[in-house]
Amino acid sequence: MKNTNNTFVYIIRNDANNKVYIGATTTGQKRLLKHSSELNLGTHYSPMLQEDYDIYGEEFFHIYILEYC
Repeated sequence: MKNTNNTFVYIIRNDANNKVYIGATTTGQKRLLKHSSELNLGTHYSPMLQEDYDIYGEEFFHIYILEYC
């Protein structure tokens, strides 16, 4: 059964260097899509995350939901 709870804690992990961005959201998938969009456009508000994304590329980044709240 699919979880329909939109509130959760998540990480964006860079598998190339094992760095993680930790976030929490109440808007679920919408927030995760915003991260992807901003990273692809080169406009993410986290300069460190954006720099690593620009260097390593999308294939090294994965999103994991840690806990639904």
